[in-house]
Amino acid sequence: MGVSTLNFISIVMTKPMNVIKTTDTIAAALRVIMQRRLPTCVVTEPNGRYVGEMGDDGAIKLWMQMSSGRNAKHVGDILDCLTSARTVGKFDSIQTVVRRVFDSKSQRVYVVDASGKLKGLIRPKEILGFLLEKADLEGSLPKLVQKNVEKKELEKQLKKHAL
Repeated sequence: MGVSTLNFISIVMTKPMNVIKTTDTIAAALRVIMQRRLPTCVVTEPNGRYVGEMGDDGAIKLWMQMSSGRNAKHVGDILDCLTSARTVGKFDSIQTVVRRVFDSKSQRVYVVDASGKLKGLIRPKEILGFLLEKADLEGSLPKLVQKNVEKKELEKQLKKHAL
């Protein structure tokens, strides 16, 4: 039995644990990144709409700008220091999700709804876990991924990103 795109996305996505709001102070956001030793943190508006990611590079860029006299208090004041990660919708194809995860610099994509609100996060380890579970149940790599993604390329990417 095949897995629909909607079921695939809802099965593999996880809830982002570290979300910074544009209304949070810059100091609080930097504390979260440093104390939790995070490479990136997702940034949303107070209503949950996805804005971008703040990572080490953005934090360093911000620190340099503030050292040069930039006056900014909240994360929303520094949107130019954020990076834009790839997003997918809940109706994007499985192949699109897999391709975007592996093509993404940050090795993650964010799932957003039609209004841009953050719904979840998908990383290679969630896709790998799904594929391994399907392989155990069906005895081979799922045909749903083999249709549009070459098997050898998928296996290469999964090995490269396996934890």
